[in-house]
Amino acid sequence: MLIRRAAIVAAAVIAALGLVGCQDQRQEPTRPPVSWTTAPISDDQHLAVLGAARAIDPCALVPRSTLESIGTVLTVEVDTPSSCAAELNSTEFGSKTRLNWSISVDRDPLASFEGAVESRIGDAVVFAERDGAEHAPDVLVHTCMGSARFPVTIGLFVQVSTPVADKPCAVLDSVLPGALDLLRAAPTMGTSPDTPESVVAGADPCAVLSRLGTTTPLAEQFVHGCVFDYQGSTIDLQYSYTGERIVAQGDPILVVNGHPGYDLRSITETYWYGAVLGPAIPSAGTVNSSLGPRVPVVKVMGRDPAVLREVLTRTAELFPAA
Repeated sequence: MLIRRAAIVAAAVIAALGLVGCQDQRQEPTRPPVSWTTAPISDDQHLAVLGAARAIDPCALVPRSTLESIGTVLTVEVDTPSSCAAELNSTEFGSKTRLNWSISVDRDPLASFEGAVESRIGDAVVFAERDGAEHAPDVLVHTCMGSARFPVTIGLFVQVSTPVADKPCAVLDSVLPGALDLLRAAPTMGTSPDTPESVVAGADPCAVLSRLGTTTPLAEQFVHGCVFDYQGSTIDLQYSYTGERIVAQGDPILVVNGHPGYDLRSITETYWYGAVLGPAIPSAGTVNSSLGPRVPVVKVMGRDPAVLREVLTRTAELFPAA
């Protein structure tokens, strides 16, 4: 099946990048290995980096053993195929500690932000906030964030929120070095018990282009998104996890391989179509009854509904029958 083949290709890409300690000796001359300390140059190298980033297990970057050194771990779960979140100590706003972290790929230089201090952790450039800012008396939560990126263009964003009396940047400082070490080790999907199996985890959002007979520039290809022109219409395609009832509240428009598709159009000139691609992923907490369980979804946006319907159909065909 195509998804299984994609997983095999992703594993080969990681080997080609030298992310698992060895190189694929059978790689083509046009696909040279790229190390974490080397910036990719060719389009093939950039595409290999994207494939490698998709194959990394996000929840494995901050394991429960690390979280337990911070507080009592209540939940750990994926937000998206490339991000994870954990709640500690309490479920109450103003009392809980929450960490969010996500994997990214960006060819542009890592940008600073207000309040950030630049540093280096190994080969990675880091911009992170520091504790010590004054807060208004009615503020209940203190937040600290940091971004890091290796020369290979794979990066990590971490945000920590704590009760205002605590020091979230101290938590960030305790987490970031180990998370970057693990990122460089490139743990594969399924390494963490908190990362569920999912048909979109590791999937290439631009894989449908070959079925449509079109291409798109490298700058329009992302970890879980793809922007391309097709039949005179610009299409934005995204893989995500979404509450099943949010998708199912749209008007049913098709079923492909058992995957239901819906018209999610808002009141604009732009149409949103979406399809459920697989079974619900487990929830670490209570499922919101109004949203339903989270399911792997493809969403496509554009201005021509006929074109969107075709793109949605061809994308759903890539995934195993429900």
